[in-house]
Amino acid sequence: VEAKIMLPKAQEAEKIAFSALQEGCEVLTQSRNTLCEHLSKSITERLPFLGMEHSRFDARLRTLENPSYGSSHLGSEEVDFYLLHDRNLDNNADRRSGGKLESIASSGEKARIILAIECEIPGSIRALCGTPTEIEMGENQDCSAAPVG
Repeated sequence: VEAKIMLPKAQEAEKIAFSALQEGCEVLTQSRNTLCEHLSKSITERLPFLGMEHSRFDARLRTLENPSYGSSHLGSEEVDFYLLHDRNLDNNADRRSGGKLESIASSGEKARIILAIECEIPGSIRALCGTPTEIEMGENQDCSAAPVG
């Protein structure tokens, strides 16, 4: 009998919480779109100074089926990094090659992209090296295993 009374209240609370999650995800998506556009443009502008004058960096949002909130993920999408190369060498045909940074970039290209990101957003690469507490305490500074894209 008590469950019959509590269930509708729990269902209503769940509905309200889910609506709040969706609202938060929409705000995050708008901010992430703005940041992706800015980052794509600013990193691409830095590439010629790093010997990658025929390349373009592109940050793209990938929508997730199930938006979530947790220690490893927040929101309804993830950001993927792409590296695209212009190939118009012999004839005037404009061709573009490339793909996801993690799949197609050489270690040297990845290092240059990391440098460009760190110059654009100081401290961003260091943030990949550990938990916020470890970073604040100066622990776990080995970035060799940090994800790139």
